[in-house]
Amino acid sequence: MNNRGTFEEAAALIRSGQLEATVVQWEQELEVPALWERLFAFGEASAGLGRCHESLKLHTKALALDPKNVRSLCALGEAYERCARSKEAHECFLKALELAPEEAMAWSGIGYTLLRLGKLQESFACLQRALSYDAMSVDVSNRMGLCLLAQKRFPECIALFEKSVDSKPDFVAGWKNLAVARRSMGEIELAILACSKALEIQSADAGNWTNMGVLLQEQNRVDEAIAAYQKAIQLDRSYHLAHLNEGLAHLLRGNLLLGALKYEYRWLLVGQTPARHGALLFWRGSEPLAGKVILLHADQGFGDTMQFLRYAGILAKMGATVHVEVHPCLVNLVEQVDGVESVVKFGEKVGHFDFHCPFLSLPFACRTTLEAIPRGVPYIKPSLMALDKWRPFWTFANQPRVALVWRGNPEHDNDQNRSCALDFFQPLLESCHCEFVNLQWASTAEEKNLLGRCTNFRDPTPHLTNFDDTAAVIAGVDLVISVDTAVAHLAGAMGKPVWILLPFAPDWRWMLKRNDSPWYPTARLFRQPRRKEWAELMPQVVEALIEFCALKSASQELPVQ
Repeated sequence: MNNRGTFEEAAALIRSGQLEATVVQWEQELEVPALWERLFAFGEASAGLGRCHESLKLHTKALALDPKNVRSLCALGEAYERCARSKEAHECFLKALELAPEEAMAWSGIGYTLLRLGKLQESFACLQRALSYDAMSVDVSNRMGLCLLAQKRFPECIALFEKSVDSKPDFVAGWKNLAVARRSMGEIELAILACSKALEIQSADAGNWTNMGVLLQEQNRVDEAIAAYQKAIQLDRSYHLAHLNEGLAHLLRGNLLLGALKYEYRWLLVGQTPARHGALLFWRGSEPLAGKVILLHADQGFGDTMQFLRYAGILAKMGATVHVEVHPCLVNLVEQVDGVESVVKFGEKVGHFDFHCPFLSLPFACRTTLEAIPRGVPYIKPSLMALDKWRPFWTFANQPRVALVWRGNPEHDNDQNRSCALDFFQPLLESCHCEFVNLQWASTAEEKNLLGRCTNFRDPTPHLTNFDDTAAVIAGVDLVISVDTAVAHLAGAMGKPVWILLPFAPDWRWMLKRNDSPWYPTARLFRQPRRKEWAELMPQVVEALIEFCALKSASQELPVQ
């Protein structure tokens, strides 16, 4: 029987639910060599259909017939790995190497388990060993590419993925990974071509339809992205990532009710739980809060926490006693928020509470629509202690003060798009209409030298110890200009004028096309006209800043003394 016949026969049996009965019949009727061959072939076919547990059962039975069969050991190792059982997989590959030290599949398998465990250098060494024994293996080239991708060595991994699909044009995994690598390089059009090629070969792949949706969304083709996510869901309703990404797309369009509902699918992804308190009662908005204690806890970044702290006062008005758990650098600031009874740091003991809710689940729990977003600002303010600490910093100035932030957390998934090199701010820095204040944490020496050439520049960052300090500095400026970072959220939550410089494909909360934000009434949005085109955006910001400073000077408003 040829491979195609085996695959099609396996697919028919699996879909009909008759595979287990058929295996029992084989065990009664077939000699060991023939039975091994059938079990092995059907195990591989099951893996190709994405039925990893069926594949695991079949390969386990095959190996029991011939415990020293190297092919069986390697296939069972791969089956364990597909079932996220890396320890058992590793043991299978080690046994295979004891029997056949030059077996490329075993070295490749060990390399892949090490890759999944994050041991990238060891993984790459094993994969190189595998390639030395089988230089033509597209699977090994593909895995080496994945190892390089994890190290962000994008040109090298692209070369390996291209090598794999050149050698085997119908190699779906190679095309999918090439699309991911191209996206990481910001080459969205080329990524879409690679993703389209994968879909031509295997159109019933929910994961690849989801990948296509992500790529389309990065071109702001949101309706097409939603259609791609829905196609993925039609193919596999349990594919939670497609639901989650569809939710993000609806949020981007301003459909908050549906978007927030689908965003809750994030808790169904592998390894995700509602941060530390998942076993206790998760408040979904339907349970009355009068007389109850609720713990709100940060589940993502600093900016997300600041954005959704606005709900603390709303829950307090519903009769709840609100406790908050956040990162230590936010504690002093959160203590000033109306409606917050107490604040604890991550890792500290939390007292009794009846419900808990992560911050990013609050829009869903409160059934927030675009029209009903809580817009009251300020809802965050610096402590009196921080204001007193920073009051001497604010000596009299004849010009408006403008704070600048150009980079976010480098570990953020989208940092390469949302952050900006300080060089692009040069046209702003050459303005003589204002005094600039550095709010960029972890400024490099080179950046500080560039800023230091400005005669109208102040740098409080060496003395900033937490966000309460940052808020006190913001209280003394007239305007904050920032890329999409926590400081932008802090300024907006304080009701301070803030201009937010956005990448071409923005985060969902900024939506599309509009130059204002329903979340922050004092925010003004500046959007890249094309991907990575900060240079084209800056003249608009300079022109707006000149106008802002002229109006500020004309009104003769003085900064905080």
